[in-house]
Amino acid sequence: MKITETLALSLFISRQSVGGHFITENAMHHSKRNQNLVEMREMVMRICNDKSLNVGQLQTLLSDRRFCQILFNLFDERESNLLRQADWFSQMKEWTEARPGEIKSKEEQHKIDFVDLLEAITYLVCKDDIVSGEAFYKIFSTRGVATKVMRVLNKDTDSKVEVGELMSFLMGLTMTRGSKLSTEAEGRLKKVFSEHLSKGRQEIDFNEFKTLCPRKTSSLLKGFSPSSTRRG
Repeated sequence: MKITETLALSLFISRQSVGGHFITENAMHHSKRNQNLVEMREMVMRICNDKSLNVGQLQTLLSDRRFCQILFNLFDERESNLLRQADWFSQMKEWTEARPGEIKSKEEQHKIDFVDLLEAITYLVCKDDIVSGEAFYKIFSTRGVATKVMRVLNKDTDSKVEVGELMSFLMGLTMTRGSKLSTEAEGRLKKVFSEHLSKGRQEIDFNEFKTLCPRKTSSLLKGFSPSSTRRG
């Protein structure tokens, strides 16, 4: 398995949850999350050409019930098979990184537009009710959602998105507070990751990741958020 920078962040969080012998519900959650992400990436790779996708292929993915179920599972941290709209949209609005009253960057505005579209579709599908897995599928398979995803990734409808870009988007979108490293620790891990890439590479293999982590764990843990060891 190849490890990108974004996947390394997620795997490192899981490693810390388990590596300190805290075999907790949170650690199990991270393990399931990583399994879901691996399966999701495999589905993306099966449909794409030369490790990139166009908007039509992305629409095909979002119309796949299994793909949407995995995406739903990533949001459904408590495994209740339901999403409360207030909690779900609060999480996604936090992901936009937009602050009220501040000038929005182009990237932030694209994220806001994407969340606004999902919120509007959700109201049409669910009114004010909780979101089931079936409702979630109807929301994400709606025409226009794939185009908004491309906009968030700063692509027009004639462009293609790299698999790594799409996976980074999906991981960031579904990351809960309890699943995040502190900004300082994340910066350290990104630096470590980039230092061990040879020229022209954007990925390392899993064995490289395993040998890298023990050497760097102590320094990275200085910025590890306590919230990462409990359910958010």
